[in-house]
Amino acid sequence: MKTILVILLAFAGTSLLNAQFDSLVKYNLLISEIMTDPTPSVGFLEEQEYLEIVNNSSISINIQSIQINIGTKIFEPDSFWLQPDSFKVFFDIPTLKNSGDVIQIKQNNRLIHEVIYHPNMFTDGFKEKGGWSLELTDFSQPCITSGNWVACEDLNGGTPGKANSISQIINSEPLQISNIYPIEDTVLLVQFNQPLVSITPEEMYIPQLNLHGFTIQQSELIISISKMDTNKVYDFILNDAQNCNQYIFEPQQLQFGLPNNNAPSKIVINEILFNPDPTGSDFVELFNYGNRIIDISQLHFTDRDAEQNLNASTPISVKPLLLLPKSYLVITENQDWLTSQFSSTQNSSEANLPSLNNDADNLILITTTGTIIDELSYDEKWHYNELNSTENVSLERVNPNQPNISSNWHSASSIENFATPGYQNSNLSQRISTEIGFELPYNLVSPNNDGHQDLLEINYKFNSVGWTGKIDILNYEGITIHTLSNNDLFGLTGSLYWDGELANNTIIKAGIYALTFSCFNLNTQEKITQKMTFYINRSLQ
Repeated sequence: MKTILVILLAFAGTSLLNAQFDSLVKYNLLISEIMTDPTPSVGFLEEQEYLEIVNNSSISINIQSIQINIGTKIFEPDSFWLQPDSFKVFFDIPTLKNSGDVIQIKQNNRLIHEVIYHPNMFTDGFKEKGGWSLELTDFSQPCITSGNWVACEDLNGGTPGKANSISQIINSEPLQISNIYPIEDTVLLVQFNQPLVSITPEEMYIPQLNLHGFTIQQSELIISISKMDTNKVYDFILNDAQNCNQYIFEPQQLQFGLPNNNAPSKIVINEILFNPDPTGSDFVELFNYGNRIIDISQLHFTDRDAEQNLNASTPISVKPLLLLPKSYLVITENQDWLTSQFSSTQNSSEANLPSLNNDADNLILITTTGTIIDELSYDEKWHYNELNSTENVSLERVNPNQPNISSNWHSASSIENFATPGYQNSNLSQRISTEIGFELPYNLVSPNNDGHQDLLEINYKFNSVGWTGKIDILNYEGITIHTLSNNDLFGLTGSLYWDGELANNTIIKAGIYALTFSCFNLNTQEKITQKMTFYINRSLQ
């Protein structure tokens, strides 16, 4: 009886084990190293292509249960029990293309892991010429490719069957939608910054359309929808999605629609930064003040040569990119610098720009067929002439309907940190009011961090560009105790906020105070002086 019991237990254990390795989930097995070009060998490795996988689970796996797809070729491993955290190297495999290919691990037609490799993954250029493998560096985030696959650093050029030469934690960005546009009038493509693992159909919502189904392809979500109308703007709402780390992203709501590039004439060059600091990058902002949805990939930037002929053009985007009506898009060659220098940046895209001189130059927006949409010949003299420096100061278009002459361009407000990339200009003429001056939405302030009127809000509006001014805070004796603004360059409208902190890093005490405004317009020679009272109810002291 004991013998029978042992056999039965052994059989039960084997059945359970089979159930385990026959039902792998995504990322139980990972492609961990790829040697595509072993010639010439740089160490003691044979000049032989190989592929390495690793058991990324806590169970033993018989790899006979899987198949490995290399491009269109299929490789089926022999029976082999791969222990947790152990590697298996395959040499007798279909050819690994040096130019790049797709490698997949599948089980019963379920995708376990996929890698799309290419020569650009070799961060050291010389290693691309042969003898060095590519290694996966962070097994916890196998769906991330950028920065996670690098050239081997072992002096042998590879580490087949043992721990990779590089192990690191990839600090990936939060999962979020990077682009959205229709492939056709019944198919919507949603692109993410990282590959997706799962998404819940119930969490996707387009109020104006019906959703018929979807598929996930790496970092792309392809959705079948009811037919869209041209130039109609639709809302896309996504409340839940996960990457390979099971990261649940913050809900996003974006807009899209079918573009119409037959009449892109109401897109203008709306703002330009041509004199960034030495570490920075130029930017150009486009504004669609019309009612049509425009695909920016159908537009190019160019300029003129010494003979006034058009130079070769540069596409603004290599993939479809929608610019909705009354929307802005800022283009730069360095998004990281742009967002660090101007923290309020919105709606940015990274692309090549024509070289923009710091003193004067020409920039032209054209269609793919060469039709000129907008042309700007700027000069640094267009800046407000009282500025100490124009470095990191943008020029803003005052009125999108008016021509590109000096009077229709002005330096961005210092209140806006001298630029408004991707959002409404500080000098937009549509914001002009016949009433000018300052106002307080409320005159009782309690800077105690309770969420109610913690900040003193000051709103301003002018009827022309070029206003500068000084704003002081006076106590009940009429003595200036703090200066909020000193010779700042204002936009046409805007707001300032004060948290109650004085220059000596103390918080203002409760009491009655006065604001004085002294403003001057160098262009028109106008002056404004105002005085108003406000109250501090409670302090942090």
